[in-house]
Amino acid sequence: DGRGGGPAVGRPVVAHPHSVRRHRIGLPLAAVRTQILPLAEQHASPEKIGQFYTALVSGYTVYGGLGLPPSAAQTYALQLVQARAEVAQLYDLYKVMYGYHGLGFSQAVAQQTALQQALVGASADQFKSTYLSTKSLEQAVQASVNSNCDGVTRRHARNGEPYTSLEFQKHYGGVWLDRWMEAPLELRVSSDKSAHTPGQFFRHYASAWEEKYKRAAIATQVRLASDSKAYTMKEFKEYYGDSWQSRWAVAPELPCHECAPFAHIAAAPQVAQVVV
Repeated sequence: DGRGGGPAVGRPVVAHPHSVRRHRIGLPLAAVRTQILPLAEQHASPEKIGQFYTALVSGYTVYGGLGLPPSAAQTYALQLVQARAEVAQLYDLYKVMYGYHGLGFSQAVAQQTALQQALVGASADQFKSTYLSTKSLEQAVQASVNSNCDGVTRRHARNGEPYTSLEFQKHYGGVWLDRWMEAPLELRVSSDKSAHTPGQFFRHYASAWEEKYKRAAIATQVRLASDSKAYTMKEFKEYYGDSWQSRWAVAPELPCHECAPFAHIAAAPQVAQVVV
């Protein structure tokens, strides 16, 4: 499914060399009920939760991690998984900002900025080059989001329609990043009949990813509303009005109209293994 591993292309995927070091997240049972069960309903990968937590809690010198306190790492790991972020991208963003070969940001600024950029999707290389040429954090943030996955990423704005980050910037002006962060990602259907992000296509198809992504069918995403009925994104907007995006973000995910039934579901006990 779109939250887990990605299109099936017959080769193993290594998210990042540092991810071989594993941590259990150690959430209390109350938090498991309130935070993990909704992720299980959205078919989150237990492995990916663990990979993000490892990246967030590990130290930089040996593992390249952000070195956050466990409580903060717990919270951000779940947010990153829900946002369909990429583990390797988080490592790369932090590396260009912090440490001997980084841009010289303080650890606190590097942590905050790398997390923000990983949540919205951003090119680490473009962030570094733009910041070096302009010394403007705002311009580096904007340019790195625009160049992520060659700019093909689209998100569904408040009107329900999909737009690129450049189009968000033109329409929303100074608040574009907030609107981009709250907007659901457009997904496309790969050969495995599951819906995936541009980042997943890039990770699995290498140099051929963009052609395959552009030719792939746009997924008609479906989620379960509070009335226990299945709605597409357009129907969600009609049902919930202005609050549809926040409702969509926490609603149980169902197979898209073009997708095959979920072959395997990350059930709550499986997810709990990595978090308790």
